[in-house]
Order: sequence, then C-alpha cells, then structure tokens
Amino acid sequence: MVFDAYISFIASLFKAWQSGERRVRAAIVTGILLVLVAIAFAMLAKAEFLEPRIAETSAPSVAGLAPLLGNGAIAYQSLPDQQVQQGKIAIVEERLPEHPEKPQHE
Repeated sequence: MVFDAYISFIASLFKAWQSGERRVRAAIVTGILLVLVAIAFAMLAKAEFLEPRIAETSAPSVAGLAPLLGNGAIAYQSLPDQQVQQGKIAIVEERLPEHPEKPQHE
C-alpha cells in the first residue's frame, strides 16, 4: 500500500513517545514545530509578507530537519531492544560449539 511507510513511521514515533524518554519527546516536539515553521514560511510568502526566494530556500531546509529528528528519536528509542537482541544472539553463538547438532533457542 502507498501509505505503509508513513503509517509505520508514525507508529514508530508513537512508540518512541510512549517510552517517556525526555530527549525523545523533545526531538519529536521539535520536529513538529519545525514543520509548522516551514508551513508558516510558505504561508507568509504566499501572502507576500515574506520574500518568496527566502521562503523557497528556508521552508524546505527547516522542514527537512523534521524527519531527521524523527528518525533519530526512533533509533534512540529502539537502541535498548537491539542491544538485548544482540546479547541473545551472542549467548546462542557461544552455545553452538558445545552442541552443534541441537537447535539453539533463547
């Protein structure tokens, strides 16, 4: 489906928000504010309160930071899960030489 990537991104942001980590929430809020600032630049240029050239360069630049912050928040939130998974893999790899004929489970 066309919107699967967006839905997955938003679901990951909600999961990151629910983690309760202050830095993660700050990054998400900052990303949302940057998008709103970019929209304001575009609207001000359209209403001729702002030079269109300025809005054409600054609005995409400001809005482009929002996904970077969102992805950073998601990555930061998922880091502990990845570390646990890597620990489990290391344990299984240690057991493998002891019993190569048996399936390894953790």
